[in-house]
Amino acid sequence: MIVAYPPRITNKAPQNIHTRAGSPVHLNCMAIGIPKPEITWELPDSSVLTTASKGRSIGTELLHPQGTLVVQNPRPSDSGVYKCIVRNALGMDSSSTYLKVI
Repeated sequence: MIVAYPPRITNKAPQNIHTRAGSPVHLNCMAIGIPKPEITWELPDSSVLTTASKGRSIGTELLHPQGTLVVQNPRPSDSGVYKCIVRNALGMDSSSTYLKVI
């Protein structure tokens, strides 16, 4: 017997977040699925971070292996849509958050 099911996001960031420049922001994106889903974040500048790169950092963003994206020192230029996509061999799920930095 083989057990497998498509990924589903179980803990996600709210649809809209407003924050002040310099205050770290944690965007959750945790998912379940068998096989274990890969978590990818598409950033407002069109760059991509994935959990396959284990704790990778680009600019002010840091992606933790479990899927939480941390915008460590947000600036107004970091405002925009952050999209979390979870995938495995059986499917995908996604969630978007608009971050406004003032």
